[in-house]
Amino acid sequence: MILFLGAGASKPFEIPVTRDFAIQAIDALILDTEYKDCVEFITDIKNSFDTNFDLEIFLTLLDDLSKDDVLEVISPITTRFILKKDKPEKYINDTKIQDISRKLFIGVKDFMRMTIAKKIAEKKKHIINIYNNLFTALVPICGGGSVHLRDGGSPLPSMSAIVTTNYDICIETYLNERTLPFEDNIQRMSGQNYFNLVKVDNPTYRPHLLKLHGSLNLFRLPKGNIVQLQFPYQKYKEIKEASCTYGIDIAEEVILYPTEAGANRRIIETPFTDLYYRFRKTFESDPKIAIIGFSMRDRTICSILEYTLTNSNLSQPKIFLIDPEANRIKNFLSTKGFKVLSNSTKAITSGIEDPQLKNILRSCGENLT
Repeated sequence: MILFLGAGASKPFEIPVTRDFAIQAIDALILDTEYKDCVEFITDIKNSFDTNFDLEIFLTLLDDLSKDDVLEVISPITTRFILKKDKPEKYINDTKIQDISRKLFIGVKDFMRMTIAKKIAEKKKHIINIYNNLFTALVPICGGGSVHLRDGGSPLPSMSAIVTTNYDICIETYLNERTLPFEDNIQRMSGQNYFNLVKVDNPTYRPHLLKLHGSLNLFRLPKGNIVQLQFPYQKYKEIKEASCTYGIDIAEEVILYPTEAGANRRIIETPFTDLYYRFRKTFESDPKIAIIGFSMRDRTICSILEYTLTNSNLSQPKIFLIDPEANRIKNFLSTKGFKVLSNSTKAITSGIEDPQLKNILRSCGENLT
């Protein structure tokens, strides 16, 4: 089985979902004197979008407008934003807009990093309890791996992969606290933790962690290598300065923020193209998946699932969508043209924190095996 965790999976730990994250980031930046020169622009952005505005749209817009070659990289989201303006050329040729966008782009990610760090520190026990409940609910349905548990706690379900589209490290925190084995693609070389997507020979024993949207503790080096830093939860400027003392010159965080339009150019960059390919191959060999807290707005992921379900001779694929909004999300898939995916998905209107999740899954009349 594949366990798929979206941003909503971390909501019980008070880590905001993408829309709430965007609104909270805007409010925090407006109040921060460091960004007083950006308030007018931030307010303009906030007033330019409807209820669909979220973190991915915010990051996409700032990333586009920070570029010198904005017309070459522009996404539909940014195009709509610019064309609504009385003087759209201002957002294409104004170096001040570029500088402010770069500053805000870093500021939003700093806010995300600090918020996530605070909540994980505060909610560590809750994270362990919630995932214990989830794993206990899944084991009778998908089988339990033959894992020696040092802490004598809840067993690890038989999973080939744990896939995430959130930017936090809640699931890693849980697995590490429980000393449960998993492959995180981190290899220690020359005193540094390098990210290197590896092959997992025995995923039943050691599931493969595939972070399809990256993580805020992964950083790209100028030559393209990716490192995991041990002091990730500080502001970017502080991280860059601290890393330089260790002889590391970091360039940027390794995160992906695909909008619904699917226009994010970074999907074809390493490591994302490799991660998405590995996800597709894993689903082909293990077409059983429990999806939790994922809005299904990443068209690339939905296209992978739709294509695989349609063109592969999968043996009884089963997709469980566990979310309070599961029925709405399933209907959304159908309206966006993902008919096979929608029809293959069983909607379970429950949350990861529901203590009755085990009974709810048992009562579905169908299991994941």
